[in-house]
Amino acid sequence: MKRIRIISTIAVMILFLSLLTRDALFAQEPKREENLSVEEKLARQEAFIGLEEQRAEQERAHIELEALLKAQAEEINENEQQARRETDLIRRKLEEEIMLLQKKAEQEAQQRRKALEEEEARALKAAMQEYQRQAKEWEKEMKRNKLKPPRP
Repeated sequence: MKRIRIISTIAVMILFLSLLTRDALFAQEPKREENLSVEEKLARQEAFIGLEEQRAEQERAHIELEALLKAQAEEINENEQQARRETDLIRRKLEEEIMLLQKKAEQEAQQRRKALEEEEARALKAAMQEYQRQAKEWEKEMKRNKLKPPRP
């Protein structure tokens, strides 16, 4: 963008200087054609032709600058569109990756819950078996000692 501004500023300056130069030459006090010598007339015509050529060259330069500016603007637009496309592609890939990671995390959490429930079930089963074993031992102990179980 800075490049475009600089080029357009230069183009405007060139046009402005060409107009000033042309106006300055025509603003000089006009001499009467009849009092001028042939050499002076030729010199004047050559100066005028030179000015016209210079103006034409400046107009060509201005047209070239405009074409360059337009080409650069199109290139910038294409680059911006390409950057947007790449950004969208990256965003979509990241969203897909996030979704996969979320699914994986949910599966892992579900597996941990299931493993914890299974562990709790095993611990409860082991506790029940231990309780039943102790109850049988207590009953054997009571039979050996001929004691009656306490009433609830």
